[in-house]
Amino acid sequence: PINIGFNREKDAPINISYFFNALLGENNEKFTYTKLESCCPFPTKKTNVGAGMLDIYEVIFEPSGKKVQLYFNIYEKGKIMCPKGFTINPSN
Repeated sequence: PINIGFNREKDAPINISYFFNALLGENNEKFTYTKLESCCPFPTKKTNVGAGMLDIYEVIFEPSGKKVQLYFNIYEKGKIMCPKGFTINPSN
């Protein structure tokens, strides 16, 4: 998963938005993204219940309609990198 780090759980949609806004498709295509579901419980000390879930987002590239899924862990920090099949958006 992409470990975007833990601030507050309610900030997750904002942090996900920041992440996606910094990207373009492999050939500079624009894309849309939608949260599909949460899955895959795992132990973490960063929640009151001692467990976290991964958030699955579907990305659809324009105009091809190609779809990929990305998994995000909002509870753990990690080195933020550009996923394979994407490029860094130079306007951000």
